[in-house]
Amino acid sequence: MILVGGKQIAEGQDILHELLEHPVLVSSAAAFVALPGQHIQPPPDENGVSTDGHGREHRKFVYVGQRECATVDPDVVEFIGTDDATTCIGVVIRNPQSGLTCVGHLDFVNGVKLGINQMTGSVSPTSSCLLEVSCSSGPSGSGTYFRKRRRSSKDPKKPEGYSRPLARRILEELQSSSCNFNLQTLCILQHNTAVGSNGFAHPIAYGFVVESKIGRLAPATFHIDARCPDGVVRSLCLLTISSNPNYGAELMTPYKTSEDSFAIGPTRWSDNHVQFAEYALEQEDSWFLEKTSTSPYAEGPDFLTSSRRMYAYLLEHPNWEQTFPGDSPRVFTRSNLGGWDRQLIQSQLEQCMPQRK
Repeated sequence: MILVGGKQIAEGQDILHELLEHPVLVSSAAAFVALPGQHIQPPPDENGVSTDGHGREHRKFVYVGQRECATVDPDVVEFIGTDDATTCIGVVIRNPQSGLTCVGHLDFVNGVKLGINQMTGSVSPTSSCLLEVSCSSGPSGSGTYFRKRRRSSKDPKKPEGYSRPLARRILEELQSSSCNFNLQTLCILQHNTAVGSNGFAHPIAYGFVVESKIGRLAPATFHIDARCPDGVVRSLCLLTISSNPNYGAELMTPYKTSEDSFAIGPTRWSDNHVQFAEYALEQEDSWFLEKTSTSPYAEGPDFLTSSRRMYAYLLEHPNWEQTFPGDSPRVFTRSNLGGWDRQLIQSQLEQCMPQRK
């Protein structure tokens, strides 16, 4: 059940419309987008030097990619966030009693029920606690070009895009849940939409970070190398998820809360993936945007770079077993400086060692 300002939202209403017009939420969305945006830098290397060449004290964070969710312990991780959300919606569910904070990057309607259940269960095993929830990104479909456009059954002439059906499903799932949610920020659709010089809409805030100890939400983007660890391989997991029997409609959960570690994959790719990668890398940027994005005129500045990195990796590693020796996950543990160190398990060490004659 959803509450706003301590008051229950009435049943039987068009919940998306009601909440988008709620004065408390309109005000909180305006306050959110007015905050100065943060740009999260990568963790320092083993010498304590960041990508920009300067040493600095590093704050421990967890990055959540598309179709992932992660829950952090405030005694271990200072903040958690996601970005690169255009037609997707980032959801925060936080237990104010324990400080456990979960962020999910939801990207399709059919995965919402499982995703919300995963997130809620990770911060509160019972329904007795009033949980804090916020949602951001997913600009309005009005005036935005989408590669595929879904028409509303109520108005067949009006395209809904991706964000509106996704937002409605998220709110309906929260409302029907046995848990109670205090909805604090709803910065989606028209509240997170600006029109660029090209005449197309894009998000004002492409992402956010949450301070786990206090639950404060702020707009944020992540440096391409701060989408760690193993950002390219995590993107490949998303690319291959539909053909991978290990994954269904649930969100991927590579981050392990109790160990403060990541276990990524394994996943597999085929010759078809590699052949497409070879073809794609020969194309112009305009083709890349048109064919690989649901919102080609709304993507952030790193979209092309990260996409080309992923396809280049496929060409360099055409055999998935090169990436996942022994069909085992890639495990990363936190370094003393706040970054990530890869740990090879025994089966991977055996495959990496030269064979004795």
